Parts: sequence; structure tokens; C-alpha cells
Amino acid sequence: MKQAVLFLLVVLGCARCASPDPAASEAPAGALPPAPSPSTTYWPVDPEIDQRDTLLPGPDRYRVRVVTTCLNDSAVLLSPVEGDTSPERLFAHNYHSQLVITRAGQPYANATLSKALFRNHPVIQGFVPLPELALSRTAYLRRQRGEFVFYTRLGVPDSDIFVEVEVALDPAKGVRVLQVLEQVNEPDEEE
Repeated sequence: MKQAVLFLLVVLGCARCASPDPAASEAPAGALPPAPSPSTTYWPVDPEIDQRDTLLPGPDRYRVRVVTTCLNDSAVLLSPVEGDTSPERLFAHNYHSQLVITRAGQPYANATLSKALFRNHPVIQGFVPLPELALSRTAYLRRQRGEFVFYTRLGVPDSDIFVEVEVALDPAKGVRVLQVLEQVNEPDEEE
């Protein structure tokens, strides 16, 4: 009995697939051809790892490591440039930086810096939509008032549009945005 029901379902499924699409037969004779589909370009996989290691002077022997890697997720969709007639869509990659601090050889603080930290920051919200930005150039700057300060950039890949930011890592509070240093939107040199 089960085999007969299964056979009947397969026959009905095949008959449905073979029947003509009623929506296609109802299309008007003078319909426009479909718009060309945009070409899509994905950045190649980026296996490079940027590591910066800083040993601070003093009795506490702090060591600060910044390891920036590509997530290789093709998640940054670059919007077409205004006036550009090509329907190309470019997907770049997101990056994140692992901030690792040891004190006298023992773990002291650890955090992952990604663009998600800037999701609700008012300056970033008024700059460029966060999905179009990628994190880059993270580096250790200084230690002040018990916090470790880092520099990073959020920018539109393959452009001169970026925001410079200082973030702080505190072992008790985690990572937070200290200040947005500069918004840069440099015009093309051809103008």
C-alpha cells in the first residue's frame, strides 16, 4: 500500500513539472525582455595574516599582539558608483583583528575587534552604511589609564573613503570605541 501511494505522488509530481507554466502563457505579446542580470565579482580568498607584536617596557612586561585576518566571507557589498552604468556587483571581504595582551607571560586581556563594534555608533551611521565597510590597519598605539589603545580604519574597500578610529581594550570592560579621528572622502585626482 505504501508503495502505491509513493508511486502516485511521484507520478503527480512529474505531471506537475511537465505542465506548462500558466503565467508564461499569459504574458502579453509585446512584453519587454528581462533586464540583463548584473555580473557579480567576488574577491579571491585572502590567506594572509597580519601580525604585530609589541613588548612594552616596565616591570609588568606587557606584550600586545594584534592578529588581523580575513574572514573570506565575501560579505562587503560595494554599491555601484553614482553615474556608473554597469550593473556589476562587487563583493569584498570582512576582516577582524584579535587583540591579545599578556602580562609577565600570563593571559591578561583578549578581544576580537570587528566592524560589529561600530554598529550603533552615530558618526559611523552617518558616514557609509556599515555593510559596505571593512576593517583594516589595526595597530597598537599606547597604554593610558589602564587601557590599551588601538588604531583601526573602517573603509570602503578599493577606495579612498574611510574613517580612522581609536578603540580601547580594558580587561574588565572589554573593547570600546574611544573616538572617531577623521572621516576621509577624498575626491578623484582627475577633477
